[in-house]
Amino acid sequence: PAGTGILFFDYCRIKKIIENTNGDRNLFWLFENVASMPDEYKRDIS
Repeated sequence: PAGTGILFFDYCRIKKIIENTNGDRNLFWLFENVASMPDEYKRDIS
């Protein structure tokens, strides 16, 4: 993968690593709104 879409695959890879080492503990993940993101997307995820 290339471009900004690769960040999604990095997220999935890192999430799996953390879940495997976290055991039964919950995993909380926060994504940040990006200035270049369309307002419609910001409203949907906020």
